[in-house]
Amino acid sequence: MKQLFSRSEAHAGDDVESAQLMQIRHQFVDIIWRGMFFLALIAMPVSLSRFKIAGWRNGYLTYIVVALLLLLVFFFSKKLSLRFKSITLIGMLWLVGVSGLLTFGLAAPSIWWLILSCLVASVVYSVRAGLLLVGAVLLLLVAVACAFVGGYWGLPLDANLYFVQPQAWATVIVANGGFVLIVIFAMSAYHRAIAAAVEFRTRQWIEELPLGLFVVGADGKPHYANARSGEILGKGVLPDAAAQDIAQVYNLYREDSAEIYPAQ
Repeated sequence: MKQLFSRSEAHAGDDVESAQLMQIRHQFVDIIWRGMFFLALIAMPVSLSRFKIAGWRNGYLTYIVVALLLLLVFFFSKKLSLRFKSITLIGMLWLVGVSGLLTFGLAAPSIWWLILSCLVASVVYSVRAGLLLVGAVLLLLVAVACAFVGGYWGLPLDANLYFVQPQAWATVIVANGGFVLIVIFAMSAYHRAIAAAVEFRTRQWIEELPLGLFVVGADGKPHYANARSGEILGKGVLPDAAAQDIAQVYNLYREDSAEIYPAQ
């Protein structure tokens, strides 16, 4: 019965960890969605203003579709599952990345969106999923490179004219700058949440140890005592107890002796 109880506790702990990890991943995806939404509010008008230079391109229609998708997910985020949001996010990143790559080739800043899709897959699903997307990105780059080099595909505009336009550079600066900030904030929040979850789980494990654990700080005063230690000593942490008085306060004696344990 004791072994069965221990196993059930272990399964319960695993369930808690899985729920925490799911929540952390959900938070990670939500941060990226929100960041992309606010980035689109700034970058979309700048990007669409380029049609005055290069004319209307099918890629602009892609950006409008992405903007509508960002709007829908932003307002209905709480009702959507992690699986739906993560798959849709990866699909959106690929839609923008491929569209930009086919339009501007090596000059496409949207290549970074393809890289972000690999990061999202590795965080939300697994490292293997991220590596599979990395392979897919590399195959895509090879295919596009072959198309451009072989003359099967070309830039639909004069690159020299395009690259001297302020709108083009403004789009690159806003999109790439916002992109970097989104990744930094999302990864920072993810690592902080993971660290907090690990710390909580470690404290929980120590608290439930069948052995008494009593820790004093650098000043010699009580710092931590787990539940079993409190049962053995009859007291929990008394932070005001002086280092030289701990033995008397907690009734600590030498083994098989009536002698108070000396302060170290």
